[in-house]
Amino acid sequence: MKKFSYLTAALVVFSLAAIAIPGQAKADTIMFTATLSGANEVTPINSTAIGSAVAVLDTISDQLFVTVDFSGLESIASAATIQVGAPGTNGPVVSLLAGLPFAASGSFTALPVNLTPLQISELESSLLYVNIHDTTLPAGEIRGQLVSATSSTGTGTGSTVPEPSTGSLIFTGAIVAALALCLRKLKAAFKRRLNSGIA
Repeated sequence: MKKFSYLTAALVVFSLAAIAIPGQAKADTIMFTATLSGANEVTPINSTAIGSAVAVLDTISDQLFVTVDFSGLESIASAATIQVGAPGTNGPVVSLLAGLPFAASGSFTALPVNLTPLQISELESSLLYVNIHDTTLPAGEIRGQLVSATSSTGTGTGSTVPEPSTGSLIFTGAIVAALALCLRKLKAAFKRRLNSGIA
């Protein structure tokens, strides 16, 4: 009975380890940034307004998390959008960025944007841009192309694997320790049974 319980426990712990440990390597994010100005609009806008955006793509959920900062618009901001188009061209709206403050200056973190595989490909090819619209210039006063941030390795991919949290490290360590303990008890039980049979 003990042998069965040890084996069952070992299999359960091993299964948990198989689920928990590979999961640490799967989390992946890619960061993109944009510098917004009137000069990037099509046609260019003679505006003193400026802005910036940081977008982080979660490659597991295919969600884009965007934070935008802007100041000096000619009038109150009316919309913030992500659109598809190469520099120098206008394109259709991919998504509205919800959470925009209706003011001439402000900053906000938008609700997550769900991207399709095609849109992710366009993002990685620098074909998506952030556009801030206002009541004076409804087509957009400032815009900026989302481009991949340079990674710490200097490859320019912007791909990073977040380090596991302390809690997840403790959990993984506990699983490994429990698995080792179960295996030791299994080995001892088998050795006792073997010696008993020889005797």
